[in-house]
Amino acid sequence: MPQSARARPPIQSVARAAGLLQQLAVLGRPASLAELAAACELERTTAWRLLTTLEACGLVDRDSSSDGFRVGFAVAE
Repeated sequence: MPQSARARPPIQSVARAAGLLQQLAVLGRPASLAELAAACELERTTAWRLLTTLEACGLVDRDSSSDGFRVGFAVAE
């Protein structure tokens, strides 16, 4: 990676979405919106928008039994 790319601050929304994915991966089980928002220090509305966007991309799935979120199959593709 070029030095100039490392010096740039991260894009906040991408960093937040990555944080949600990382939290889901660490938990290894479906997690609620409230749990994820708290763990990632995000407002619930922000976490909701990011999670539903990740869901639309196949990176996050909704667990039908708990209505929680989990890592989607597209992450492995």
